[in-house]
Amino acid sequence: MSKKKVIGKKRARAVLMSQIAASARYDEKMGLATKSYKLKREYAEAFREACIRNGVPQSKVLNEFMRSYSEDVPASPSPTPTNEV
Repeated sequence: MSKKKVIGKKRARAVLMSQIAASARYDEKMGLATKSYKLKREYAEAFREACIRNGVPQSKVLNEFMRSYSEDVPASPSPTPTNEV
């Protein structure tokens, strides 16, 4: 591998790491969190299609639902959650 290619790869990696760090700082500043869930494919696809039809981002709908749901549920202890999807 030529010296020029090695320097190019190092520069590309440095730029990528800088972008990742900038994104992490932005997420922290904005109070954003990344979550990963396993959902039934049919529900996820139907949800995606419904959001596209309504012209709204999936994240907006999920954020609104989570806020509304957490405000509506009493603060008292709840029964043990199930793993049903």
